[in-house]
Amino acid sequence: MAAESQDCILCRRSCLDGKQGLYVRGCHICRDCEEKIISIAIDDPIYQIYIKKLKKIWSQAG
Repeated sequence: MAAESQDCILCRRSCLDGKQGLYVRGCHICRDCEEKIISIAIDDPIYQIYIKKLKKIWSQAG
């Protein structure tokens, strides 16, 4: 499956380092961000930032 971008939609780092991650609606989420999403507490301030960015993925026309 070819991705539209090789940059992580959350952290904007290049994902050409060979680490696997997720592709959601043509957007790549790097392995590091995937792990953060899984382990982040909802009272962590960065939680809301991840929520906003993930909503952008789901709201894209596709």
